Amino acid sequence: MVNRAEHADSAPAGVRVLVAVAWVGLAVYAVAASAGVLAPARFAGVVRVVSLVEFLVACMVFSLAYVVAVARSTKAEVTVAGAFFLSGDVVTRAVRLQLYSLVSLHAALALVTSTIRIYTPVAFGILSVLWGFGWMALVGSAHGRFPPRHEAVGRPGSESSAPVSTRNVPGSERNAEESGGREDEGR
Repeated sequence: MVNRAEHADSAPAGVRVLVAVAWVGLAVYAVAASAGVLAPARFAGVVRVVSLVEFLVACMVFSLAYVVAVARSTKAEVTVAGAFFLSGDVVTRAVRLQLYSLVSLHAALALVTSTIRIYTPVAFGILSVLWGFGWMALVGSAHGRFPPRHEAVGRPGSESSAPVSTRNVPGSERNAEESGGREDEGR
């Protein structure tokens, strides 16, 4: 029997949209890179533009994913491996498989096309590999499932946030009293 929860169709709408955008970007790059390999004189510039645009957009998406992960970390135990690489049970297996496949295909396509036309603008395709990583990070940080954060010892507002003894803190009043008011003793 098929478990419906494991299918990407059962993923939240936001996840489906992000995954679809990532696949569209890969398709655009695949068409441009293939054309660049077959007719570099005509399409090498197109590959360069597509690669640079995908790289820059991926950098912005990755930065957004980082900001979202940091914001979520105040209420949830967000991990770097979970937020950026979908490690553990952060997303369904089907979503993780789709995004891992996307990154793998994109990397393989970029490596092959860049190697075939290494001394042309088609080689800029290597930059576009970040595209999949950016969208994978945004899916993990924005839609990943993380356990709630437990109150940490010493956090402001917690019971154990009482001041720590300043006896051995250089420059503290207590340390200055013990040394007879000379702060530079022992230096």
